[in-house]
Amino acid sequence: MENRCFHCMKPIDGDHCPYCGKSNSDPSLIKETLLLPGTMVAQRYLIGAALDRNGEGVSYLAYDEAVQRRVRLREFFPGTLSHRDSNGKTITVNAGSEIQYKALMTDFVELSRQLIALRTQESCLLRAVDIFTDNATIYTVYEDVACVTFTAYLKDQTRPLSWQKARLLFRPLFDTVALLNARGIVHRGISPDTILVTGDGSLRLKGICTAAARAINSEVKAELFSGYAAPEQYEKCTGHGEWTDVYALGAVLYRTLTGKTMMRADLRTPGDAVPSPAELNTTVPAEVSDTIMKSLAIGCAQRIRSVRQLSDELYRAPEAPVRVVEAEEKPKDKKSGHTQDAKKNGHWYNNLPVWLIVLIVSLPIMLILFFAAYTIVLGGNRPGLSQSGSGSSETSIEESVSGSEAVSESTEESSRTSSESSRVAGVTVDNFVGKFYDDIVGSSVYSSVFTFVKKEEFDDTTDVGVVIEQDVEEGETVPQGTQITLIVSKGARFVTLPPIEDNNGNPISVSAYRAYLEEAGLSVVVKQVSNPDYESGTIIELDHEIGSVIDRSAVSSITIFVAQ
Repeated sequence: MENRCFHCMKPIDGDHCPYCGKSNSDPSLIKETLLLPGTMVAQRYLIGAALDRNGEGVSYLAYDEAVQRRVRLREFFPGTLSHRDSNGKTITVNAGSEIQYKALMTDFVELSRQLIALRTQESCLLRAVDIFTDNATIYTVYEDVACVTFTAYLKDQTRPLSWQKARLLFRPLFDTVALLNARGIVHRGISPDTILVTGDGSLRLKGICTAAARAINSEVKAELFSGYAAPEQYEKCTGHGEWTDVYALGAVLYRTLTGKTMMRADLRTPGDAVPSPAELNTTVPAEVSDTIMKSLAIGCAQRIRSVRQLSDELYRAPEAPVRVVEAEEKPKDKKSGHTQDAKKNGHWYNNLPVWLIVLIVSLPIMLILFFAAYTIVLGGNRPGLSQSGSGSSETSIEESVSGSEAVSESTEESSRTSSESSRVAGVTVDNFVGKFYDDIVGSSVYSSVFTFVKKEEFDDTTDVGVVIEQDVEEGETVPQGTQITLIVSKGARFVTLPPIEDNNGNPISVSAYRAYLEEAGLSVVVKQVSNPDYESGTIIELDHEIGSVIDRSAVSSITIFVAQ
């Protein structure tokens, strides 16, 4: 394995990188809670410098040894619910946080799968390409692009961008966020730090996280971008939606067109006198300025409700005035005989001389006549054919059919030979261990070349649904259509039923408790019961004793009794 720079992942000799000028000996690379640069994950990804961290996890620059390219690796690691073991790799859940951890992990996996499914869509997302397990946690693989953050891009500008430039720059971004929202994904973290500018000047969007990581009322540390996070993200009882991303996009546009960052949303008051973009930059059209201010309304009900509506209002431009030109005789082109207006009216044939038009029109007819004559002459003079009576026609038809069959057989044989040659060439088996079985069989890439057989086994160290073994080794070349048996984890055989209250005595929500049990491989039945001693929706008890150990080979279902 080559020695690589942890900052840019290019091959180097020694510690100093001649490409980016940084060093692998930089002490800032080593942090106790993070993976050590140079660590291998899933025996494939070489870990480099950490790119960012929030309450949900850590993103690293990495190098994919299998395909020889840079990637970004997102590690699920909620610091308030788990810790890294002394081996520097394995993630262990904190005692008493099992349910919240499992619920958040479920959200992380589901979001990653949604993003992977979107990679075939035309969008400016930083694309997710794979998800797998290692070190007792989940990793999502994202593509890596050469870029700078929009924050750095704006700092390099001598003045705020004009609307003419910004409208072209932001249109794909609006379409991408609208695409996410249409699929139920709210970003909640759109800001100049999560928008990237590539070498060709286009924008890419990164930083999509679970809802818990972008709200203050969750079990993990919230990541809220000051000046861009919406007011409802600072409140405990207000829902998030498309309007949350509308606020962030409006704030980014405000910064882009004025050079000023909006005040933190939780410090704003209704009716506050925020100067409009048009007041700070007179080149901003009044309609655009008004729309941005509507997107920045403090109250959700007063704000533009969707990104599509925001985009429509911003890009609704008045029609260009029609310039009337008096009719007058235009000079004719000396060569073609057409007026100059005829050359500009959009018809290609008006630009051609008459003789060339006649030739173009007559050429197909001449070719048809030529091939017809050629066929008649050739058919009538073929050696071995009878020249008399109806037998000539019958013989010609029979030979024609015979010839067609021969050509057909030849074509089929050629196709069959090509297909057999393709199968003989074979395909290389990938490493499926650590991947979710559903993702493998749901992939058109894998399902088109392999046939999969699923066998399930209990495994205490691997999550439910993750492949733990394959009967055909990675790297082996096999014929297309080969059957591969995958051993898939059923999760731990023995599951301990956790408390129905957290460490602070607060009741665990039914959804979180249910998610924990289902992630452990148990099916769950929820029954409503009337009990005045409990608030509605509170878990009262289970059909098994809390704290008891369930043997999943004997028990498959748990009933939760909830106060009605």
